[in-house]
Amino acid sequence: MRELIHNIRRNFCGASACMLIVGLSLLADPAKAALPQLVKDINAVQIPQSSFPQQLGAMQGLVYFGANDATGPGLWRTDGTASGTTLVKRLGGIGVYSSSQQINFLQVGGLAYFVADDGVSGIELWVTDGTTAGTRQVADLDPGLESGFPQLKGTLGGRAIFAARDGSGDYQLYISDGTSAGTIALTTFAGLNGGLRSDLIISGNKVYFSGVDGDFGSAQVYVSDGTVVGTHAVANPFGDSAAYNARNFRQIGNLIFYTSSSLLWTIDTSTDTIGSVISLPYGFPGFGPPQVLETAPPVVVNGALLFVSMVDAPDPATLELWRTDGTPEGTVRVAPITPGTASFEAIQGPVFQQLGNRALYIADDGVHGPQLWSSDGTQANTVALTNATMPADLYPTQIAIPIATIGNLAYFAMSDGATSTTLSVWRTDGTVAGTALVSGLPPIDEVERGTTRAVGDGSRVYFAFANAAPTYSTSLYVYDPVGRLASLVMDGLSIDSVSEFLFDRGNLYFGNSDPVLGNEPWISDGTPAGTRLIRDIYPQIVDNSSSPADFTDFNGLLAFTADDGVHGRELWLSDGLPAGTRLLADINPGSGSSNPNHLIVLNGTLLFLATDATNTSHLMRLVKGTTNPQLVATLEPQAPPLPPYYFPPDCMQDASVTMGGKAYFAATDGQSGLELWSSDGTRNGTHQVADINPGPGDSGPCNLTVVGSVVYFAARSASGVELWKSDGTAAGTAQVDDIAAGPASSSPRALTSFRSAVFFSADDGIRGDELWRSTRIKPGAMLVRDFARGPDSSYATPLGVVNGNLMVETYAFTSTPPYGYETHVWISHGEAESTRELDEVPTNIGYATLVTRNKLYFTASDTRGFEPWVSDGTARGTYLLKDINPTGDSNPIWFEPFDGATVFSVTDASLGQQLWSTDGTSKGTTLVAGIPPEPAFQAGVASSKTRLSVGGKFFFVGETPTLGSELYALSKDPKCRVQDSESNRSPGGAQRCANPGRN
Repeated sequence: MRELIHNIRRNFCGASACMLIVGLSLLADPAKAALPQLVKDINAVQIPQSSFPQQLGAMQGLVYFGANDATGPGLWRTDGTASGTTLVKRLGGIGVYSSSQQINFLQVGGLAYFVADDGVSGIELWVTDGTTAGTRQVADLDPGLESGFPQLKGTLGGRAIFAARDGSGDYQLYISDGTSAGTIALTTFAGLNGGLRSDLIISGNKVYFSGVDGDFGSAQVYVSDGTVVGTHAVANPFGDSAAYNARNFRQIGNLIFYTSSSLLWTIDTSTDTIGSVISLPYGFPGFGPPQVLETAPPVVVNGALLFVSMVDAPDPATLELWRTDGTPEGTVRVAPITPGTASFEAIQGPVFQQLGNRALYIADDGVHGPQLWSSDGTQANTVALTNATMPADLYPTQIAIPIATIGNLAYFAMSDGATSTTLSVWRTDGTVAGTALVSGLPPIDEVERGTTRAVGDGSRVYFAFANAAPTYSTSLYVYDPVGRLASLVMDGLSIDSVSEFLFDRGNLYFGNSDPVLGNEPWISDGTPAGTRLIRDIYPQIVDNSSSPADFTDFNGLLAFTADDGVHGRELWLSDGLPAGTRLLADINPGSGSSNPNHLIVLNGTLLFLATDATNTSHLMRLVKGTTNPQLVATLEPQAPPLPPYYFPPDCMQDASVTMGGKAYFAATDGQSGLELWSSDGTRNGTHQVADINPGPGDSGPCNLTVVGSVVYFAARSASGVELWKSDGTAAGTAQVDDIAAGPASSSPRALTSFRSAVFFSADDGIRGDELWRSTRIKPGAMLVRDFARGPDSSYATPLGVVNGNLMVETYAFTSTPPYGYETHVWISHGEAESTRELDEVPTNIGYATLVTRNKLYFTASDTRGFEPWVSDGTARGTYLLKDINPTGDSNPIWFEPFDGATVFSVTDASLGQQLWSTDGTSKGTTLVAGIPPEPAFQAGVASSKTRLSVGGKFFFVGETPTLGSELYALSKDPKCRVQDSESNRSPGGAQRCANPGRN
């Protein structure tokens, strides 16, 4: 756990910024800055940019929709042509907010209401007259960034009725004329359980709805004439049962029917008084008609209300079809729906809908099984429409799956037979003669049932069919209900289930995801030629990233891995120029990746691990001047950490090392687990050094460090994770010491060579995580110093050697107020008595450090914020280099050496990411240029290195919004060719060089 905490601190940006910034470099003379250049756009394959259109509705001959362009979200309109597609109003936040569960575009006179988020007021109600000036927010009902989440309901007296959440979080009913002053809350519900319920009905010049007022108040049914004074509860002589959960409002004449407490009720609109339809008490056997199945909303047919009832006798939950005129005596049973106990699906998700003057539902007569039925409310005209066979894997209630009701026809998906795995589209007008298969449409795979969509009118219907694997595409068909002809409009579309269809004047508007253009607005007139992109609102301007990594100096050239979008991740070589940057070897031919890793140069050849076309990992050897790697051995490396890298992997440094003409690395042959291997680059010279953890278990050699002719490393055995050493032979490989006695692990880390010894951090289980050392002269390991004293840990970490001194960093909890963790820097000659604190260093140190032969560069914070510091190991030589951001933090992210100087990357709040240079003095600390940031930081092995000086050039990974992550280089350019104006001077007065390159 201690190691985990330390590694998280050392390798992650923290909660506020988890981005690693890559930078540039410059020359030894800071006044002579070089110009960073893009080496090559290796992966020029562009990323589709999507506007994600959200169709709203049509007004005055134009279709309105929400979409995002390169600037952000907005309200758009179109006449179906590219030139006639224009931005109406720029919006912030998420822009237009639409949902298939509610009204998205409500027209009242010359205005249309919609819901949007401008990034300032949250999701609120907006209105538009089709012009920019006339598009505005109606009101901020839940002030500030909080959202009112309006739900459009309809119109009343030329005004819009909607529900929304107020500043207290309670839903109220509002009415609006489109102005802020004319937007009025009709209710003032309050309390933990208070607020407006979802269902309501508009009847003439009044609206009826349900709501609860108070923490523990009872629900009531309300009426409003659109004024606050005219909003009140209706008369209710029946108590809570008549208002408990009022919903499913339907109107016949002057009566409004609704359900509550599984019973039917009415409201007389002339007196605003609730009446009872079904006699109490609650429809139990012997006490009157059965209960209403509220999950099947009633329908109005031929001046009467048809509803599904649930009776408890003679069988529990038997379903029946009933009709009522609003009186107890006019409430009668029409026909049975289930012959016995209804299934769970029939109760929870029944098919019951209106089609003209008939009701459609699924019933079972006990002989033919579940079928689609229709009824006009009389026994004589209650008939089965189908004679289908139920497949074994379909629920009994879903012999017919509703698709849509359009005009005087309902469309259903029906099974193709007991042994079939497909369904077909059927149509019905509610009669046996008018029920038939729709020919010309494709079958629906059973795994895609319920996903078919249809929209249109009585003369034209568009169908979208979702195709199953492997294409997962969408096929668009058009159907003529009069001529009963269907034809394919276009195949291979990609229309997700969230995209809204909008039918307007015979045309279909929809969002389609094109692999090149992204998700953009399309239109179809029902012909292949007339089905096209309307406009590419968010044009494709962004490349994929090649994400260069594993930088290695290969005989004066940069060897690295990258993905060009064609060959997958493979080996590349670069001299820093576009013409000299090329694919070195396509080890896994085609688009597959070989993912080369652990690149190491040995005796003029390049050794690395990679995966071939058979998904087999090998150790490979590439000779200079060739492009065909030679297979050395079949080995696999340590598995890389998986994103999103919330925690570091077990081994933070599994990089290879060289010693005595051999490379040492961790690998597995599939039999002995992850162990220490060595190779001289030949088949016969490649072997496992020792099976430290015998059998298939992993010892996981980690933090390999060469001291003289010995490789030190951490490894796991029966003694836990401890310090080991090896001279390259099995006999010469042994555990140095069992620092944490028994099976416990001391987990050695940060191994550093100093004065013919290895220094490292370890936890013996008694004194916490502290500084240790081991020498070849004395066997075993010795504690150098217990910085924290006692069982607490200081997480003492060797940083490197500066001017003959070992620099050590400690990180421990303070025992005095203000409590927290402090970092301290120490210098040591390797013994406790020679170890002293460098008091001049602030106690708040960042993770970015660089140790050179005579300097330690680091990030630290005092009263001036996080800025760059330097130390030569003395009090006089420890100081702040420059307060780059006087009003905050400059946050140096890394330090790197290049051509005798040190360059570092900062994140200036006012100027953005920048590259600075220093010669180790305050005067010599100057700004070079702005820099592109690299992608999100990836914790992992050292082979992911993305910065390296090779052949007089400094290579690094940079990212821009248009090119993605690509390879950049800085050459030894003696001076700036062009200087920026005075306006580009930094707050510290440093002058930077203009960069004509592409960055």
